[in-house]
Amino acid sequence: CMVSHYSTTYIFFFIIVGMFIGIEILSKKYSFKKIISLTLVILFFSMIFFWYSQVTEAAFNAGIDFFEETLTNLNKFLFEESRAENAQAMLGEGIWQKGIPHKIEFAFTWMTFALIGIGIITLIRRYKELSFSELNFKKPDFLKEKFDVAYFVIALACAGLLVVVVTFPYITKGYSLDRSYLVGIVVLSTIFVIGGITLSNLSLGKKALLKKQKGERKGVIWKGKENASEVRVYLIILLVLIPYFFCVTGVMYNIFGVPRAITLNSEGEQYNGMYVHDQETSAVKWLSYRQQNLKIHADHCGYLRLTSQGGISWSLLDFQSIFRNKERLYDGYVYLRYYNVVADKFVAAYGDTHSMTEYSDIFIRKSKIYDNGGSVIYW
Repeated sequence: CMVSHYSTTYIFFFIIVGMFIGIEILSKKYSFKKIISLTLVILFFSMIFFWYSQVTEAAFNAGIDFFEETLTNLNKFLFEESRAENAQAMLGEGIWQKGIPHKIEFAFTWMTFALIGIGIITLIRRYKELSFSELNFKKPDFLKEKFDVAYFVIALACAGLLVVVVTFPYITKGYSLDRSYLVGIVVLSTIFVIGGITLSNLSLGKKALLKKQKGERKGVIWKGKENASEVRVYLIILLVLIPYFFCVTGVMYNIFGVPRAITLNSEGEQYNGMYVHDQETSAVKWLSYRQQNLKIHADHCGYLRLTSQGGISWSLLDFQSIFRNKERLYDGYVYLRYYNVVADKFVAAYGDTHSMTEYSDIFIRKSKIYDNGGSVIYW
């Protein structure tokens, strides 16, 4: 969708800008090779501006609308109620009223955040050993070679981005938490492993580490201890990763009989949003021949079907008025897809679900002109 396009691009832009600022700050104190320059940042921004504002336009306009809406709603910027539904779920909103798989995913998600946090703290505390090869500090045994300074800075930028998105509730309304997490976790995955190693070393205790160091000074071989330490690291990381992967891929939900992933089920939220029924396609094609350049109103997933199945222009579609300005619905068509008809629910732009009974007054002045049992059109 348009919001997804601009949010992902802006995420990369903010990370690069943060990386540039961080490298400039560090270069005042340490001498190292810089790979990001002001010229590169300006060139990158210029390419984004040209492509999204002059060529595609739609995604750039969506970004501008988000910033305008943010400025006009600054009084709600820190309200907890302004968080998007997925952000509220990640922070545990109503978690005790949800099922067991939701509680398991919540627990393991925050375990991954905890290990990433430990890794970030370790990276900051031991930055001379983990990065800055020019300083000639001995690298830790668990690294084959030191991190590049650019990676050190970009890891901090990704961590900062996630903190900002989670801290300020209103941002998640237009700046997708899911996409911020997906972009950031690519870089922070290595930091996650460092966090696991650090936690493993902490679990050894000071006494065991002192014995190991004393034995090394005396020439004693500590292979057994080293092997035990490696096994402990693997256990900590895998005992978090494997259940977490089960949760995000939908396997954990299937174990508890809750349909979620479309790859494993023919029902559930993903299936209802992504699967296109034959009745929906028939209704869209019928409408595409008769729509007479009037506005077509639909929910979030409905307008995607109108473009993909009917080739209807974006300029004729409106998926906001159903939830914001009902008066505008009296002009043009209302397209209801299979999920709207069968489950009697609308899906808003950010995944929020609404009962259609809340909007029943919309159809009082409308006439039903098409109904094939799985998709309905009003005019």
